[in-house]
Amino acid sequence: MTGYVDLKEYIDSLTSLSQLRVISALLSEIDVPNATILKAIWRYGPRNISQISRVTKLPRSTITYRLQRLLRVGLRIEPVLRLSALGYEVVYAEIKPAKGKLIEAYKELNREFTRSIGITLTPGHNIQVKILIPKGGKDLALEFLEKLRERGVIDEYSYSICDEEIVTTIVDDRDYNPQIQYYTYDWESWFNEVLKAPSEPILLVDTYIEEPLDQIDYLVLQLLYKNPLIDYVEMGRLVNINYQTLRYHYLKHIEGRKVIIGWAPIILPAPLEKSHYLILNATFYGVKEANKYINAMYMHAPILSICKVKGENTFKFSIFIPRQEEVKFIWFHEALMQQKIIKDYEVLTLIPESVQTNRSFLKPPEELTKLYEKYLSQ
Repeated sequence: MTGYVDLKEYIDSLTSLSQLRVISALLSEIDVPNATILKAIWRYGPRNISQISRVTKLPRSTITYRLQRLLRVGLRIEPVLRLSALGYEVVYAEIKPAKGKLIEAYKELNREFTRSIGITLTPGHNIQVKILIPKGGKDLALEFLEKLRERGVIDEYSYSICDEEIVTTIVDDRDYNPQIQYYTYDWESWFNEVLKAPSEPILLVDTYIEEPLDQIDYLVLQLLYKNPLIDYVEMGRLVNINYQTLRYHYLKHIEGRKVIIGWAPIILPAPLEKSHYLILNATFYGVKEANKYINAMYMHAPILSICKVKGENTFKFSIFIPRQEEVKFIWFHEALMQQKIIKDYEVLTLIPESVQTNRSFLKPPEELTKLYEKYLSQ
């Protein structure tokens, strides 16, 4: 009976403290000016108020007031980082828990190096998990999964290596409908955008050998993750490093190497209770076709994140759509198959309350290796 009570309490906590539920509640704060500001933040960042003002035609004081209010009520604005530049990759695994071990497996898999996790509603009750690894360090993640299998927590698993994962929870202000107070899904318009989109990469650039970041670079990223409005003087006071040194590292190492792709306001485009959280596994005919889809869609409402499978034309998208949009969602992708953009796809449905994300691990890859080694030695 004790086990049942513990399990019920854990499920209740998942439901009441659901990340998606908290994020969904922020939708009530969005109006036309805020939607416009959030779109501009993606490109210019939350600290560049002057540039946001020039683009949106809103006064600086209005932008500052509205942004500070959004942050006070719980909006997160995260720097969108290139994992390859940080020396990371992601193991994207589908886990089949042992019978009666679903919640235990979920808890065991939800660790400091877990980027996101969720339980599928269909098909079956499996676990979808993204595990952060040092570049080329897949054996660490596989040893972690094997340890769980040997303990009888999970039955089996399959996995892919993703060399990039990009958060795109920024939606185009043109999609915002003030009459219904959330974002609309214009599939026909988006279909035409995909066909006309450029085939060269805009969001996902080819990976290449680059100079690794140093300890101060990671420290600056940690500070920006905690407080996207922080200035260099405040950074220096917090970590006892000259603010000019921190500014140099940001401009030369982080901005100069394009480590930050954009700034993502973490918000859902539609009410949680009326929507579905999906995983779209899509294989494209080629790199150009994948670029056309991503270039057209990454700022629109459905896509929350993009995971690029290493060495393939396959991508794993986190998708958020209202339930009444499901038929149109399928039509959209079937039509893109007819146009030879998408070669194949499958869709998984996640239980929204089970979805947890954690992108706060911003340390050198060798420290991530030590974290794995510490766990595996237990």
